[in-house]
Amino acid sequence: MKYLFYVLLINIFVTNAQSVWDDKHGLKFFNGKGVEISKKEFRAYAKENGHLTRGLDEQKNHMYLVGREEHGQISNRKALDSILSVASGKKIDSDKPLVIVYYPGPDPCNKTGTNDRERIRKRWKNLNKKLDYIADISVLNIAKTQQGLGKYKGIVDWYIDPENTVKQLFYEYHYPCSSFTVISTTGKYISVFGEFDSDYILKAVQLIQARTFSSFSHEVSIPSDWEKFDWHGAKCYTPKAVYQQKNLRFDNNIFINEWDTEMTITEIFKKNISNFRKNFNAKDVRTRIENGTYGKSYIMEASYRRGIVKYKVKIISFKHKNKEVRIEIRFREDLYEEYIDQCDEIIKSLELKQ
Repeated sequence: MKYLFYVLLINIFVTNAQSVWDDKHGLKFFNGKGVEISKKEFRAYAKENGHLTRGLDEQKNHMYLVGREEHGQISNRKALDSILSVASGKKIDSDKPLVIVYYPGPDPCNKTGTNDRERIRKRWKNLNKKLDYIADISVLNIAKTQQGLGKYKGIVDWYIDPENTVKQLFYEYHYPCSSFTVISTTGKYISVFGEFDSDYILKAVQLIQARTFSSFSHEVSIPSDWEKFDWHGAKCYTPKAVYQQKNLRFDNNIFINEWDTEMTITEIFKKNISNFRKNFNAKDVRTRIENGTYGKSYIMEASYRRGIVKYKVKIISFKHKNKEVRIEIRFREDLYEEYIDQCDEIIKSLELKQ
């Protein structure tokens, strides 16, 4: 409850900051369908549609409501890496996903952020720690201008966008606070516009890494009171009672995924255990190996805390057709105990394409 209240306060604060932004002289306002509306209608529409964010066209002096998320494909990932490497002086590995955090310049939203240097340091350290849990990711902080970035000096390195390359590729408008884009090795990308939590980047990286998921075929039998849903191509299964509750849907479900890999399943499992312990500060991690339909299955069970909430997780990994198949059950502790038997039955019914 304390955590949710804190998030609510942040959302109210940011909404107020963005409303001040809307007071810019001479602005014209457009809703999510591109229809011009009044400022009052614009603010009401924004409040009612949380999946949209403000996008300022600084040349036209127009403010639009646009989707918070965009998926796409760039034609040449290596060319982009080359341009950014020259601009930053950093080597970018094109064989790894790339995360770009983008600062569009001062606005009422990013001006209201904390100036506490220790909090800033912890936030960025926490982000890198989470990314290390997934894989060795390249992260680059790109800014339209250095104006307003003084509080990051000595903590975060920002590099000026070369010839507005990043803006032209991914950011049509000035979105409040900052934005990020995750780009796969093949050039597929996910952009999230406006203020974001580090967990958003983590989830986007997970989705980008599941680059073969769209061709992954499986069938399971789920109870009538469970929901099956796609999350950007990922197949998830969750009780309808949980699915319908805001903020519970994505942290409390069964998630089935796969990755291309040349590593042995033993190597993968050891790395996953090490990263899980480090990222979640989990001490009661238990592991075992079982022989299943697809050979050896490596199983990890653990619990961890996120704020005041305790979670339980069970991860099952095995190799199938040179791919790592990963099944994850992750529920809040009270929900885990309530649904674990049904989860196990769903896993037993799993059928993979032969």
